[in-house]
Amino acid sequence: MNVLLRVVAIFSVCVLSPNTSSALGAEQIAEAFGYSISPLISQQQRTELSPDFSGRFKVLNDLRVDALSSYIGAHPLELEAIHGYLQQLVNEALLDPEIALEALDLGIRQFSMRPPRISP
Repeated sequence: MNVLLRVVAIFSVCVLSPNTSSALGAEQIAEAFGYSISPLISQQQRTELSPDFSGRFKVLNDLRVDALSSYIGAHPLELEAIHGYLQQLVNEALLDPEIALEALDLGIRQFSMRPPRISP
Protein backbone atom coordinates (compact mmCIF):
# COMPACT_ATOMS: atom_id res chain seq x y z
CA MET A 1 0.00 0.00 0.00
CA ASN A 2 1.31 3.43 -0.95
CA VAL A 3 2.62 5.37 2.11
CA LEU A 4 0.37 8.36 1.39
CA LEU A 5 -2.71 6.15 1.11
CA ARG A 6 -1.77 4.43 4.37
CA VAL A 7 -1.36 7.77 6.11
CA VAL A 8 -4.71 9.00 4.81
CA ALA A 9 -6.38 5.79 5.97
CA ILE A 10 -4.87 6.12 9.45
CA PHE A 11 -5.89 9.76 9.76
CA SER A 12 -9.38 8.99 8.49
CA VAL A 13 -9.82 6.60 11.38
CA CYS A 14 -8.00 8.62 14.05
CA VAL A 15 -8.78 12.22 13.21
CA LEU A 16 -11.85 12.46 11.01
CA SER A 17 -14.29 9.59 11.05
CA PRO A 18 -18.02 9.20 11.49
CA ASN A 19 -17.39 7.46 14.82
CA THR A 20 -15.39 10.32 16.33
CA SER A 21 -17.51 12.23 18.76
CA SER A 22 -15.12 13.61 21.38
CA ALA A 23 -13.40 16.91 20.76
CA LEU A 24 -9.67 16.82 20.27
CA GLY A 25 -7.34 19.50 21.58
CA ALA A 26 -5.18 21.51 19.21
CA GLU A 27 -2.03 19.69 20.30
CA GLN A 28 -3.65 16.29 19.67
CA ILE A 29 -4.85 17.38 16.25
CA ALA A 30 -1.40 18.64 15.28
CA GLU A 31 0.30 15.51 16.66
CA ALA A 32 -2.03 13.29 14.62
CA PHE A 33 -0.52 14.92 11.54
CA GLY A 34 3.03 14.65 12.87
CA TYR A 35 3.39 18.30 13.87
CA SER A 36 4.15 20.13 17.09
CA ILE A 37 2.56 23.49 17.80
CA SER A 38 3.32 26.22 20.29
CA PRO A 39 1.73 25.74 23.71
CA LEU A 40 0.42 29.30 23.38
CA ILE A 41 -1.57 28.32 20.30
CA SER A 42 -2.95 25.34 22.15
CA GLN A 43 -3.86 27.34 25.27
CA GLN A 44 -5.54 30.20 23.42
CA GLN A 45 -7.86 28.14 21.22
CA ARG A 46 -11.23 29.70 20.43
CA THR A 47 -14.33 27.60 20.83
CA GLU A 48 -16.15 29.11 17.86
CA LEU A 49 -15.28 30.05 14.32
CA SER A 50 -14.81 33.75 13.68
CA PRO A 51 -17.09 35.81 11.44
CA ASP A 52 -14.20 35.82 8.94
CA PHE A 53 -14.72 32.07 8.47
CA SER A 54 -18.42 32.39 7.67
CA GLY A 55 -17.69 35.33 5.41
CA ARG A 56 -15.12 33.34 3.45
CA PHE A 57 -16.91 29.96 3.36
CA LYS A 58 -20.55 30.59 2.45
CA VAL A 59 -21.36 27.37 0.57
CA LEU A 60 -19.93 23.84 0.57
CA ASN A 61 -18.16 24.45 -2.74
CA ASP A 62 -16.08 27.14 -0.99
CA LEU A 63 -14.53 24.40 1.20
CA ARG A 64 -11.58 23.62 -1.07
CA VAL A 65 -8.23 22.36 0.18
CA ASP A 66 -6.34 25.50 -0.84
CA ALA A 67 -8.85 27.89 0.72
CA LEU A 68 -9.23 25.86 3.92
CA SER A 69 -5.50 25.31 4.43
CA SER A 70 -4.80 28.99 3.86
CA TYR A 71 -7.45 29.91 6.43
CA ILE A 72 -6.16 27.38 8.97
CA GLY A 73 -2.60 28.65 8.55
CA ALA A 74 -3.70 32.24 9.06
CA HIS A 75 -6.01 31.45 12.02
CA PRO A 76 -4.20 28.90 14.21
CA LEU A 77 -6.27 29.85 17.26
CA GLU A 78 -9.34 28.42 15.52
CA LEU A 79 -7.83 24.98 14.88
CA GLU A 80 -10.10 23.14 17.33
CA ALA A 81 -13.21 24.93 16.05
CA ILE A 82 -12.27 24.29 12.40
CA HIS A 83 -11.53 20.64 13.13
CA GLY A 84 -14.89 20.27 14.88
CA TYR A 85 -16.71 21.92 11.98
CA LEU A 86 -14.98 19.75 9.38
CA GLN A 87 -15.62 16.67 11.53
CA GLN A 88 -19.33 17.48 11.57
CA LEU A 89 -19.42 17.90 7.78
CA VAL A 90 -17.58 14.60 7.30
CA ASN A 91 -19.93 12.84 9.75
CA GLU A 92 -22.92 14.12 7.78
CA ALA A 93 -21.29 13.02 4.49
CA LEU A 94 -21.27 16.61 3.24
CA LEU A 95 -17.49 16.80 2.88
CA ASP A 96 -15.00 14.25 1.59
CA PRO A 97 -12.66 13.26 4.46
CA GLU A 98 -9.65 13.54 2.14
CA ILE A 99 -10.37 17.24 1.56
CA ALA A 100 -10.58 17.86 5.29
CA LEU A 101 -7.44 15.84 6.02
CA GLU A 102 -5.35 17.51 3.35
CA ALA A 103 -6.53 20.98 4.36
CA LEU A 104 -5.72 20.31 8.02
CA ASP A 105 -2.32 18.89 7.15
CA LEU A 106 -1.34 21.80 4.92
CA GLY A 107 -2.83 24.39 7.26
CA ILE A 108 -1.17 23.10 10.42
CA ARG A 109 2.16 22.84 8.62
CA GLN A 110 2.09 26.62 8.17
CA PHE A 111 2.26 27.31 11.93
CA SER A 112 3.92 24.17 13.25
CA MET A 113 7.24 24.30 15.06
CA ARG A 114 8.93 21.42 13.22
CA PRO A 115 8.58 19.43 10.01
CA PRO A 116 6.30 16.38 9.95
CA ARG A 117 7.59 13.00 11.14
CA ILE A 118 8.61 10.58 8.45
CA SER A 119 7.06 7.14 8.91
CA PRO A 120 8.86 4.05 7.62
